[in-house]
Amino acid sequence: MKKLLGIVVLSLLWCKVGFADDISEFEIEGMSIGDSALDYFTEDELENSFKSYYPNKKFYLVDIFSPKYETYAGIQLSFKNNNYKIYSISGTLDFRDKSFKKCLAKKEDIQKVIFSLFKDIKKIDRGTVKHPADKSGKSKISQMEVTLSKTSDVISIQCTYWSKEIEKKHGWIDNLSVTLYSSEYANWVRNEAYN
Repeated sequence: MKKLLGIVVLSLLWCKVGFADDISEFEIEGMSIGDSALDYFTEDELENSFKSYYPNKKFYLVDIFSPKYETYAGIQLSFKNNNYKIYSISGTLDFRDKSFKKCLAKKEDIQKVIFSLFKDIKKIDRGTVKHPADKSGKSKISQMEVTLSKTSDVISIQCTYWSKEIEKKHGWIDNLSVTLYSSEYANWVRNEAYN
């Protein structure tokens, strides 16, 4: 039975399930790494959703917004070569009407729960830095990355705060996201995605 990564973030009603080693044991909106997205969406829904690509097109991203989600405003999935197997899944919470400080506090709560669920992890706190997508330096991002030692799967928790200029130009919103990455996808993003 798959275990729920307490992704009831809005109310922080976390479900502690004991220690785990494999990211596929956890779910965001009922979906796990390795699942087929066709178990949750129709092919038309997936094909008609917003897609984004890296320079290396081995994987691509699909954004799906739906009022049916219990916790998140939107979900982002990664697929490989038109195969609907999920290699990463990200849930995003809308923080545009909340302060960056509140986002950081929620991020800290999520981190504590994740740390309690895994016994053999490597934590990388990237701190709060200027967001590289905003050349003005007014946008910021705060990220904690957790790597499972046994599988090299990754969990990322991050707050993103966009400048007013970026919000107007792109329509991007301040958000908190929780992302699960398979080790294959995480390695590709780090080493091949921009080649």
